Amino acid sequence: MVRGRDQGIIKPLHGLRGLAAMIVVIHHTAPVKFSGALGVTLFFVMSGFLMGRLYLAREFTAVQVWRFAIARFARIYPLFALLIVAAALLDRFFGINVFWMKSWQVDRHLVLLGDAYTVWTIAVECHFYAMFPVFWFAFARGKLNLQVLILLYVPLAVAAYFFDGRIDPLRYLHIFVLGMIVARIADAPPRLLEKWAGGGLPLAMLAFAAAAIHGVNAYTNTFAILMAGCMVLFSVVAPVSPVARVLSLSPLVWLGEISFGTYLLHRFTQGILARYTGTIEPTWLSFAIIVSVTLLLAALMFRFYEEPMRRLIRSLDRKIPAMLGWPGKTAKGERIAKPR
Repeated sequence: MVRGRDQGIIKPLHGLRGLAAMIVVIHHTAPVKFSGALGVTLFFVMSGFLMGRLYLAREFTAVQVWRFAIARFARIYPLFALLIVAAALLDRFFGINVFWMKSWQVDRHLVLLGDAYTVWTIAVECHFYAMFPVFWFAFARGKLNLQVLILLYVPLAVAAYFFDGRIDPLRYLHIFVLGMIVARIADAPPRLLEKWAGGGLPLAMLAFAAAAIHGVNAYTNTFAILMAGCMVLFSVVAPVSPVARVLSLSPLVWLGEISFGTYLLHRFTQGILARYTGTIEPTWLSFAIIVSVTLLLAALMFRFYEEPMRRLIRSLDRKIPAMLGWPGKTAKGERIAKPR
């Protein structure tokens, strides 16, 4: 679930996450043309927002960084690794190429250096997680604030034009930084923003949709990226506005919960369907089949694999620090004693 620093569920962000996943699915599988990469941009902004919201104000200690690393690993890696191996097996034994990744490339992807279709974004996400403690440390030491983040965003956005590698972290870092900027603004929003955020949300969503239809470069188009940031900011600042209430509806929240599986699994459904129907041209019938099957698989995977694996891995955030004798607090607040 998407939660704030107070651990309350931020339902509108779940709705946005579900919409982001569906933007990508529609782009890949429906007979329409628009910039589906904007869905990835929205994912990246929300990731930066959640890291800023959940961690920047926390004490920077070994235990806290460990808990951060465990939480991020538990959220992303188990399903990613499973589906990378599954994609390699499908390619090796059935000739079904899911991510345009060959079976011999599996090790490169498992260590987050692969750039196959769709899954390259997971590598970029994890690279940001690896860099985030630097921002966290600087914030904890008083070297980083909202103004510095805004100043940092500008050269990073300019630099993004000069990095062409699909998994080059510097090509996308400005998008994550924008998410952290949104988090800092949302922590203490100006009164004017609180007043107009509800009305600004539908306008930002319409502008974002227009950018998608126009087919802009989702990773360097400043307007589209800022609209993604506005959507996240307005959703958090005005969670009871009419559009935010729509984003908080149960079906959209559910789409947000299973969005990671939806994002990865639609390529499997698409690849298998294309293999056995002999056609790769999308139709509305194939789109309906892919979406239905993908949502079913994503729901099952979330219930019986993602959540159990996450609970299992998250249990380590108490055991390992205690074994190492790190001072600090565990996830449940008990004090970890220093080694005697």
